[in-house]
Amino acid sequence: MFSRIGLLSLGALLPLVLSFRLCADPLAPKQALWGIAGGILLASPALTRFRSEPALFILLALAGAMSLAAGTGFSSLLPWIVGAAVFLHARESGARFAGKYARLAAATAALIALYALSQSAWNRIFTGIRLVNPFGERVPGTLGNPTFLADYLAAFLPVSLTLMSLARPRSGRGLDPSGWTRPSAAFYIWGAASLATFAAIILSGSKGGQLAAIIGGTGWALIFLRVMPPSRRRVLIPASVILFVLGILAVTPSAFMQSISRWTSSSQRFSFTQRIDILRGTGRLVARSPLVGHGPGTFPALFPRENPASLAKSLGLTLSVNHAHNDYAETASDLGLAGLVLLIFILFRRIPSALKPGLGAGFALSTVSLGASMATNFALFLPSSAFFIWMHAGLSAPGKPAQPSRFPLLTRVLLSLAALFAGFLSVQTLLANAYMRPGQEALEAGNGPRAESFLGKAVLVSPPERHIFQLLGRSKEIQGKSGEAAAAYDSAWRLAPYLPITAFNVARVQREIFLRSGSRDRAALARAVGALQSAILANPYLTDAREWGGELAMQSGDSAVARRFLLEIPPDLAPLSPQLHNLRARLYSSEGKGADAERERQMAREQEGRRTISEAEYLMKQGKMAEAEKLARETVKINPNLGAGWELLGYLLHTRGALPESRRCYQRLEILEPGSLAAQLNLTLLSLRAGDRINARLHLEKARIISPISAEVLLAGARVLAFEGNKPESLAEYRKLIGLYPDNDQARAELRALEAR
Repeated sequence: MFSRIGLLSLGALLPLVLSFRLCADPLAPKQALWGIAGGILLASPALTRFRSEPALFILLALAGAMSLAAGTGFSSLLPWIVGAAVFLHARESGARFAGKYARLAAATAALIALYALSQSAWNRIFTGIRLVNPFGERVPGTLGNPTFLADYLAAFLPVSLTLMSLARPRSGRGLDPSGWTRPSAAFYIWGAASLATFAAIILSGSKGGQLAAIIGGTGWALIFLRVMPPSRRRVLIPASVILFVLGILAVTPSAFMQSISRWTSSSQRFSFTQRIDILRGTGRLVARSPLVGHGPGTFPALFPRENPASLAKSLGLTLSVNHAHNDYAETASDLGLAGLVLLIFILFRRIPSALKPGLGAGFALSTVSLGASMATNFALFLPSSAFFIWMHAGLSAPGKPAQPSRFPLLTRVLLSLAALFAGFLSVQTLLANAYMRPGQEALEAGNGPRAESFLGKAVLVSPPERHIFQLLGRSKEIQGKSGEAAAAYDSAWRLAPYLPITAFNVARVQREIFLRSGSRDRAALARAVGALQSAILANPYLTDAREWGGELAMQSGDSAVARRFLLEIPPDLAPLSPQLHNLRARLYSSEGKGADAERERQMAREQEGRRTISEAEYLMKQGKMAEAEKLARETVKINPNLGAGWELLGYLLHTRGALPESRRCYQRLEILEPGSLAAQLNLTLLSLRAGDRINARLHLEKARIISPISAEVLLAGARVLAFEGNKPESLAEYRKLIGLYPDNDQARAELRALEAR
């Protein structure tokens, strides 16, 4: 009885608990929820019933053995233990319990969907916030972000549709005059719940949730619509869906287009392109230990070692990949192909027999939908999603209710100890989170001592957690405690040795210690270089790490390491920074390669010039023309061979009327870049203003060779012809230009002026 009440409570309350902002913290209370759920379920003797599910026992035994081998601890086993307990309880709950659970949990999902839709409508009207919420912003009732909301709702769309299909007709005469059965109130209630759930999934923009909803809805239609008696339902269901979807699209067209764009975009965070890269890295992890994996919970710590270069470049330094966004791939990494086969067998082997009209079909379709979501997101490792995956898999073909029985004393003692330990881990995590939150807030406010006070307490009560050590290191660093900061960052590095940000923090502090020592602390130097090598190994695109590592390696006299930092770089890292080019020049000089060193110094000057040109263009856009001109003059003085600098200076001089000086700038650009269209066009225009017909024609012909039918060249040609007094040909040239480029308003205005003469 206790376990059934607990399962009903979790089914209704778990998604509500996870709606709070508290669950967004780096030290997420989801770990505490795993512990609490594990403690409750372990307290009952469900795990002794493996005789009905030997595959589940083998899966847990594999997870336990790999956890011991990898040293990941009991907490990494909790998701698997909780899942097993939920599955066994659901299997032995009985059909009556399944009906109660379906109505309570599906009603909760419908209420959350309605809340999300109402909130979205409010935001649409009054705030302009996109539906359901922008990625990364938490909104109460949406389970953190639209992806989690959509996955959760996709689990209950088939259940709601099944409850609608199973609603009994109205009592009484049974048939209306047309001969059709009359739907009951329950039919309309569950129909509305299904529509609300479906709308929230579609407008969430979650690709995995949408795919899961389509699979679940299609499966329901194939099973139930063909066996329904002729009734209004056959008309009401498709008509209601079509009208409802059209209404949603009419009210929120931008939200729908945003939803569609998420299927095609390759630039959004964790897009399909990035997820393919994640799968490539995960495949490399699986290949390292294909049979039994690396141990539960090891994926986020090991993935950076196999991070594809393209993904490292797009995600940068701080963004780690905590999950594979494909539960099957992550399970194969953690527990090997053996664990993956066992998982698929346990979750889905009863699905074919359950796909027949009845409540079991709703749970079976829900399991299939969640199985599809598992291929596009991480669902098996989140308390809410995982609970419903295991629960609905067990309810797809429930057995007879379990009879109360007593088990050996040793079994009860061991289960009780495991339950107490799970509860202890939960209290530990919640306390650590309670200290970490104000510590993080104090750190953001720049209050180092206060942050250190809270974060120090979080370290004392928490299991080893790299987020806390990183925050603690930062709090000590802003107080000038470099040695203590280095120790804290070292702790974070040991917990995540392949994550670039952890190694980079260690290197940054050790570098500071070395520089403060006046180059005397050789141990700090060696430690900094080693940490920077680790950071580059995990992410070869870290320019700062390459610059620091190359400089420190040269100071240590290790030219081989310096070459790895400065020369063995990805070809698509270009353009390199001026500092990196200068360091390469120093390295080449130390090796006696004068020509290579001079080439690198020249490239450094060019890059520095391009940077100053960008600054000058920014000043020009702000209307600060004098400051922009001063910066452009400094650029060409430092780097007289940079054509872009002469082009910008010529434009600025032309703008303020210094035509002879502007002409000299464009002549210099012509020498440096003979193929420059800008040089020829501007020299043509300046020659016209000076009344120099010969040079105007000369530069026009050069421009025509470079780009014969561009709008700028055609316009310049029409102007030269007009200046030469050849009005008919000038008019023809203007009309040719407008025919090719009808949106050229400048040409139209000049044509009208010429026609009016």
